[in-house]
Amino acid sequence: MKKALIFFMFLFSFKGFGQNKPCAEVEITDLVIRKIIIDYAGECVRENFFKENIGAVEMIDFVDTTGRRRIHLSALIDDRYKEAPPTQFADVNGNLVLIYKGDSNGNKIPASPSEELLDCLSKAVGKQLYLRPVHQPDRYFDIKDFNGKVEKRKAGLTIHGGNVWNEITYIFSSPTEYTTLRSL
Repeated sequence: MKKALIFFMFLFSFKGFGQNKPCAEVEITDLVIRKIIIDYAGECVRENFFKENIGAVEMIDFVDTTGRRRIHLSALIDDRYKEAPPTQFADVNGNLVLIYKGDSNGNKIPASPSEELLDCLSKAVGKQLYLRPVHQPDRYFDIKDFNGKVEKRKAGLTIHGGNVWNEITYIFSSPTEYTTLRSL
Protein backbone atom coordinates (compact mmCIF):
# COMPACT_ATOMS: atom_id res chain seq x y z
CA MET A 1 0.00 0.00 0.00
CA LYS A 2 2.84 2.35 0.91
CA LYS A 3 4.57 1.68 -2.42
CA ALA A 4 1.33 2.37 -4.33
CA LEU A 5 0.87 5.67 -2.46
CA ILE A 6 4.46 6.71 -3.21
CA PHE A 7 3.98 5.75 -6.87
CA PHE A 8 0.82 7.89 -7.20
CA MET A 9 2.46 10.81 -5.37
CA PHE A 10 5.37 10.60 -7.79
CA LEU A 11 3.00 10.36 -10.78
CA PHE A 12 0.90 13.39 -9.74
CA SER A 13 3.94 15.49 -8.87
CA PHE A 14 4.56 16.21 -12.57
CA LYS A 15 3.20 19.62 -13.43
CA GLY A 16 1.69 18.59 -16.76
CA PHE A 17 0.07 15.35 -15.60
CA GLY A 18 -3.52 15.14 -16.77
CA GLN A 19 -3.25 18.43 -18.64
CA ASN A 20 -2.98 17.24 -22.22
CA LYS A 21 -5.30 19.94 -23.43
CA PRO A 22 -4.49 21.33 -26.86
CA CYS A 23 -5.29 24.85 -25.63
CA ALA A 24 -4.51 26.41 -22.31
CA GLU A 25 -5.98 29.19 -20.24
CA VAL A 26 -3.23 31.48 -19.07
CA GLU A 27 -3.33 34.26 -16.55
CA ILE A 28 -2.00 37.64 -17.59
CA THR A 29 -0.29 38.87 -14.46
CA ASP A 30 1.50 41.92 -15.89
CA LEU A 31 -0.55 44.84 -14.55
CA VAL A 32 0.37 47.15 -17.45
CA ILE A 33 -0.85 44.65 -20.05
CA ARG A 34 -3.98 43.89 -18.02
CA LYS A 35 -4.82 47.61 -17.91
CA ILE A 36 -4.20 47.94 -21.66
CA ILE A 37 -6.56 45.03 -22.39
CA ILE A 38 -9.25 46.29 -20.00
CA ASP A 39 -9.10 49.80 -21.51
CA TYR A 40 -9.17 48.41 -25.05
CA ALA A 41 -12.16 46.15 -24.36
CA GLY A 42 -14.00 49.07 -22.76
CA GLU A 43 -13.31 51.17 -25.84
CA CYS A 44 -14.63 48.36 -28.06
CA VAL A 45 -17.89 48.35 -26.10
CA ARG A 46 -18.22 52.16 -26.14
CA GLU A 47 -17.44 52.47 -29.85
CA ASN A 48 -19.69 49.49 -30.79
CA PHE A 49 -16.90 47.30 -32.13
CA PHE A 50 -18.43 44.58 -29.95
CA LYS A 51 -21.98 44.18 -31.21
CA GLU A 52 -24.49 43.69 -28.38
CA ASN A 53 -21.51 43.20 -26.03
CA ILE A 54 -20.47 40.07 -27.94
CA GLY A 55 -16.81 39.99 -28.83
CA ALA A 56 -13.30 39.03 -27.85
CA VAL A 57 -9.91 40.69 -27.91
CA GLU A 58 -7.36 39.16 -30.25
CA MET A 59 -3.81 39.73 -29.00
CA ILE A 60 -0.60 39.14 -30.94
CA ASP A 61 2.49 39.28 -28.72
CA PHE A 62 5.80 39.58 -30.57
CA VAL A 63 9.28 41.08 -30.60
CA ASP A 64 10.02 43.27 -33.61
CA THR A 65 13.24 43.39 -35.63
CA THR A 66 14.69 46.08 -33.33
CA GLY A 67 14.18 43.87 -30.25
CA ARG A 68 11.24 45.77 -28.76
CA ARG A 69 8.19 43.95 -27.48
CA ARG A 70 4.97 44.77 -29.29
CA ILE A 71 1.39 43.84 -28.52
CA HIS A 72 -1.20 44.17 -31.27
CA LEU A 73 -4.86 44.19 -30.20
CA SER A 74 -7.92 43.87 -32.43
CA ALA A 75 -11.61 43.23 -31.82
CA LEU A 76 -13.09 39.96 -32.96
CA ILE A 77 -16.85 39.40 -33.10
CA ASP A 78 -17.16 36.11 -34.96
CA ASP A 79 -15.53 32.69 -34.99
CA ARG A 80 -12.91 33.37 -37.65
CA TYR A 81 -10.27 32.31 -35.12
CA LYS A 82 -11.04 28.73 -36.22
CA GLU A 83 -9.14 29.23 -39.48
CA ALA A 84 -5.92 30.11 -37.62
CA PRO A 85 -6.47 29.10 -34.00
CA PRO A 86 -4.41 30.23 -31.02
CA THR A 87 -3.25 27.78 -28.37
CA GLN A 88 -3.75 30.16 -25.46
CA PHE A 89 -6.59 32.26 -24.13
CA ALA A 90 -7.19 34.36 -21.03
CA ASP A 91 -9.99 36.00 -19.12
CA VAL A 92 -9.08 39.55 -18.18
CA ASN A 93 -11.74 41.20 -16.05
CA GLY A 94 -14.51 39.27 -17.84
CA ASN A 95 -13.09 39.87 -21.31
CA LEU A 96 -12.04 36.91 -23.44
CA VAL A 97 -8.55 37.33 -24.91
CA LEU A 98 -7.30 35.01 -27.67
CA ILE A 99 -3.51 35.05 -27.47
CA TYR A 100 -1.21 34.48 -30.43
CA LYS A 101 2.56 34.57 -30.64
CA GLY A 102 3.81 36.55 -33.61
CA ASP A 103 6.84 36.69 -35.84
CA SER A 104 9.05 39.78 -36.01
CA ASN A 105 6.65 41.42 -38.50
CA GLY A 106 3.63 40.94 -36.27
CA ASN A 107 2.07 38.10 -38.26
CA LYS A 108 0.22 35.50 -36.21
CA ILE A 109 1.84 32.13 -35.71
CA PRO A 110 -1.27 29.96 -35.50
CA ALA A 111 -1.53 26.33 -34.54
CA SER A 112 -2.84 23.80 -37.03
CA PRO A 113 -6.63 23.61 -36.62
CA SER A 114 -7.12 20.13 -35.18
CA GLU A 115 -10.50 18.94 -33.98
CA GLU A 116 -9.28 18.74 -30.37
CA LEU A 117 -7.92 22.29 -30.43
CA LEU A 118 -11.08 23.75 -31.97
CA ASP A 119 -13.24 21.86 -29.47
CA CYS A 120 -11.13 23.17 -26.57
CA LEU A 121 -11.33 26.74 -27.88
CA SER A 122 -15.07 26.57 -28.56
CA LYS A 123 -15.62 25.53 -24.93
CA ALA A 124 -13.54 28.51 -23.80
CA VAL A 125 -15.29 30.93 -26.15
CA GLY A 126 -18.81 29.74 -25.36
CA LYS A 127 -21.35 32.29 -26.57
CA GLN A 128 -18.85 35.15 -26.58
CA LEU A 129 -18.58 35.24 -30.40
CA TYR A 130 -21.05 35.08 -33.28
CA LEU A 131 -21.03 32.08 -35.61
CA ARG A 132 -20.30 32.80 -39.26
CA PRO A 133 -22.37 31.12 -41.94
CA VAL A 134 -20.50 28.27 -43.59
CA HIS A 135 -20.72 29.66 -47.12
CA GLN A 136 -22.44 32.65 -48.63
CA PRO A 137 -23.46 32.23 -52.25
CA ASP A 138 -22.14 34.67 -54.80
CA ARG A 139 -24.37 37.66 -55.43
CA TYR A 140 -25.49 38.40 -58.96
CA PHE A 141 -27.65 41.03 -60.60
CA ASP A 142 -29.24 41.25 -64.04
CA ILE A 143 -27.96 43.76 -66.52
CA LYS A 144 -29.00 44.45 -70.10
CA ASP A 145 -26.37 44.88 -72.75
CA PHE A 146 -26.77 47.32 -75.67
CA ASN A 147 -28.81 44.71 -77.64
CA GLY A 148 -31.29 44.27 -74.79
CA LYS A 149 -29.99 40.83 -73.88
CA VAL A 150 -30.12 40.14 -70.13
CA GLU A 151 -26.90 38.92 -68.56
CA LYS A 152 -26.08 37.94 -65.02
CA ARG A 153 -23.11 39.78 -63.55
CA LYS A 154 -21.32 39.14 -60.33
CA ALA A 155 -21.97 41.87 -57.78
CA GLY A 156 -18.31 42.50 -57.08
CA LEU A 157 -16.05 42.07 -54.14
CA THR A 158 -17.62 41.75 -50.72
CA ILE A 159 -15.17 42.20 -47.89
CA HIS A 160 -15.86 40.19 -44.76
CA GLY A 161 -13.45 41.23 -42.10
CA GLY A 162 -12.67 43.34 -39.13
CA ASN A 163 -12.55 47.05 -38.89
CA VAL A 164 -9.15 48.73 -39.25
CA TRP A 165 -10.15 51.46 -36.80
CA ASN A 166 -10.32 49.03 -33.91
CA GLU A 167 -6.71 47.87 -34.21
CA ILE A 168 -4.01 49.21 -31.95
CA THR A 169 -0.35 48.31 -31.42
CA TYR A 170 1.63 49.01 -28.26
CA ILE A 171 5.41 49.31 -28.58
CA PHE A 172 7.20 48.80 -25.28
CA SER A 173 10.47 50.61 -24.62
CA SER A 174 10.53 49.25 -21.06
CA PRO A 175 8.13 47.05 -19.09
CA THR A 176 6.11 50.10 -17.99
CA GLU A 177 6.64 52.59 -20.84
CA TYR A 178 5.06 52.22 -24.25
CA THR A 179 3.96 54.16 -27.30
CA THR A 180 0.78 53.55 -29.22
CA LEU A 181 0.19 53.04 -32.94
CA ARG A 182 -3.38 53.38 -34.16
CA SER A 183 -4.86 53.27 -37.65
CA LEU A 184 -6.22 56.57 -38.89
